[in-house]
Amino acid sequence: ALSANTLAAEMGSGQINAKVSTMGFGIEYSHPINAVLSVSLGANKLNLNVNLTKGDTNYNIKADLQSASVIANYHPWENSFRLRAGTYYNNNKVSLNITNKELNGVNATLGGEVSFKKFAPYVGIGYGSEPIGDNNFSFDFDIGVMHSPIKVQLTDTCTIPELCDGLREKQQDITTKLKDYNLYPIISLGLSYRF
Repeated sequence: ALSANTLAAEMGSGQINAKVSTMGFGIEYSHPINAVLSVSLGANKLNLNVNLTKGDTNYNIKADLQSASVIANYHPWENSFRLRAGTYYNNNKVSLNITNKELNGVNATLGGEVSFKKFAPYVGIGYGSEPIGDNNFSFDFDIGVMHSPIKVQLTDTCTIPELCDGLREKQQDITTKLKDYNLYPIISLGLSYRF
């Protein structure tokens, strides 16, 4: 761990952190205020498209993760361990389409979108390693949680009685389960460069 006398010096004028996290691929800039406090600005992005089939039902899930953050870092023991608190602008969206196999040449479908509260408070802890070798690169690890209530908007195009009830049960089940998740875990691993 970095000593109290060297923490601010090691951070220099700041550091850039390239990271992979549960918010996607990101980049973060941290600027030191003093030996125990710094402020970080970050941005994350990731696009995913997943197709799953279970029984007679096909699930297509598209995730568009976009976020930005402003986070204060407090080093209580003036070393590399840090407490983090701040806010995320959470523009993450997940679209969902559920399709039953054809019946009389017609598909029954359910579609919609899951979005989140835009401004979400965040708390966490983190640790930055000492510089690797003779250069200014180091590894960073953070774990925390963001409070971001979920908004669910689902609509169906079901016209076949034999399939409608099953789809609407899935719709209700998905809506009920998602609304129970107000906390989103954020785990990140990054490579930092101090300058």
